[in-house]
Amino acid sequence: MDIVGVTRLDAEGNSKDEFVIGCEEHGFWYKGAPPLTHGCRSCWEAYFIGQWAQAGAKTEHIDQLEEAIRHASELADKGLWDFKPEFNVKIDKDVN
Repeated sequence: MDIVGVTRLDAEGNSKDEFVIGCEEHGFWYKGAPPLTHGCRSCWEAYFIGQWAQAGAKTEHIDQLEEAIRHASELADKGLWDFKPEFNVKIDKDVN
């Protein structure tokens, strides 16, 4: 997954600095739609991080995240979900 800084021109011709997120290997750059690749961790990470960033802290956009999670769950239930997350979680208990 790559996060790339870009400068774009808005409708009035003013430059605007932005970041885009995507998978350079597969040419997937987040624009709101899920990736078309199969099983690429970087593509799917870029998609969900893009969804999260787009929703931001605005309450009215939280439904976008809920919808993305719901769609992922529905695809997994149908056996069509091609993303295999890595569960290398280690929880340490701090004993003082």
